[in-house]
Amino acid sequence: MGVVYEGLSEWKRVGDIDELSDLFSSKQIPPPLRGQRPQMPPFSESAYQQCNVSKAAEPKEKKKSKKKIVFWCVGSFFFLLVLVGIGYYYYEQYEKKEIQHKTENNEVFHPEWYLSVENRSITDNTLTGYIVNSSNYTTYKRIHIQFSYYDKNGKVLQTNAHTIYGTYYPHTSTPFKVKIRLPQGAKNYFNSKSYGVEIIGAEK
Repeated sequence: MGVVYEGLSEWKRVGDIDELSDLFSSKQIPPPLRGQRPQMPPFSESAYQQCNVSKAAEPKEKKKSKKKIVFWCVGSFFFLLVLVGIGYYYYEQYEKKEIQHKTENNEVFHPEWYLSVENRSITDNTLTGYIVNSSNYTTYKRIHIQFSYYDKNGKVLQTNAHTIYGTYYPHTSTPFKVKIRLPQGAKNYFNSKSYGVEIIGAEK
């Protein structure tokens, strides 16, 4: 297409005129017709891959964050369980020590609560039987007993204290024998119901 205007000496093509070359350039994209959608420029393969990568990476990051949250929740739960277990263990040990300490004190200061005389008998002024030690921790080596004599009416005639020597371990029944002093005339009416034996103390 040619054009001529004042200042030109001859006809020229429109594309050769600088002021009009942009209007008729082949690079210009004509506006779309009415009712027709504009055509998008071609989508490069690299851009398509980048888009897919960004879209694919997003759910993975979400999955990783969810896994981290679950991991920390489970880890915190087990950590709390361990702390509770350790605390309960030490509390139990403390309670055991307190009970043991209290029991040991009772066994030392109140041995009569844990000692008893069983299967007793007297032959030739010798008392025999078994010392039962029901304590948990204390071993006794000297046991003090009180020996009482009664008349036929149950009246106390005489009371004597004796010490039984030996080793009496916790939770055992150990035989013993000890010489006793009978009151005068006791042989005339002495029988199994005319005396009593009571533990009044013990030493470790």
